Amino acid sequence: MKIRWFPYQLADAKAMEAELNRLAAEGWKLKWLRLDLACFRRSGRRDLRYAVEPRPICYSDQDQAAWDQADRDYIQLCADAGWEAALTTRLFRIFTSIPGRSPAPLQTDDALYFESKWDRQLRATAISSLWDPFARLLPLLVIGWLDQMHLWMFLSSPGAILLSVTLLFFLLLNLFRSLSLFHTWRQVRQCVEQGEELPVSSPAAVRLRGVAGSAVWLLILLFLFLSLSLGSGQRTWQYGDPGAAQQMAAQPVLRPEDLGLVSSSAQSLSLERSPFLFKVSALTFAQDGPDIDTLRYEARWPWLAEIIARDLMKDITRNRSHRSGLY
Repeated sequence: MKIRWFPYQLADAKAMEAELNRLAAEGWKLKWLRLDLACFRRSGRRDLRYAVEPRPICYSDQDQAAWDQADRDYIQLCADAGWEAALTTRLFRIFTSIPGRSPAPLQTDDALYFESKWDRQLRATAISSLWDPFARLLPLLVIGWLDQMHLWMFLSSPGAILLSVTLLFFLLLNLFRSLSLFHTWRQVRQCVEQGEELPVSSPAAVRLRGVAGSAVWLLILLFLFLSLSLGSGQRTWQYGDPGAAQQMAAQPVLRPEDLGLVSSSAQSLSLERSPFLFKVSALTFAQDGPDIDTLRYEARWPWLAEIIARDLMKDITRNRSHRSGLY
């Protein structure tokens, strides 16, 4: 038994078929395929052959029962032709030749095969790869905008910076995968229209798309590891914490005594630091006056400080209509 990195994406189905047939000629049979890893074992067969197709999908505009029956009829038709449906993965359906049979080609009409097995699947997967990340992020961005979130807030802590970089790479990788699928769809359509055989991806293209696909999982694991290692970069002292008063005195924040008021012992302080921003958030209470809420930013660059100051002033102006207090 052996396990290999097997990074074939939907656009590389024909290249995957060629590789499986090469390994089958050496006596290896595919046992399972998960997360770009494939397990092979000795088959003891010399007549083993493979055929790989995009995984069939029942779309929302299709009747499920009719689609299931048509798929069962297709599998039976393949069995009559000498092919057994051996494995179905997230992207592919893999057929193996029935022992002792000389299987006929699964596709005899390239145009019909493209329309039934490739056209819609490739386009749907390409659109999904492009749209899914934005569909997941858009609600977060809308909520953040309604809650007065600004883009520079992603620079406030190591965790936020790491999350921003991870999301950026995630979007770029999905954009690359989507464009690659659209390119393959166009190539396949041109070959069908010109009466040529379906194209087989080059080994370099397979590796490149495979790295892009595997990088998504690696980014998630890297993000989790670095998040645990770096932490949030935030320290907080809550009401009654022994060190709150000393830390408050060491920070450039507004206190009740600065306004001629008598300070209360109830106070909280939060410090958040990154390579680009230092944020101080303090809340103190006066015995004979209002609560004093201080928010201070120190930016690495003057232009960033100007952006932050402008955005905070807009927030204050907008909030004055429904909040009271000291600004």
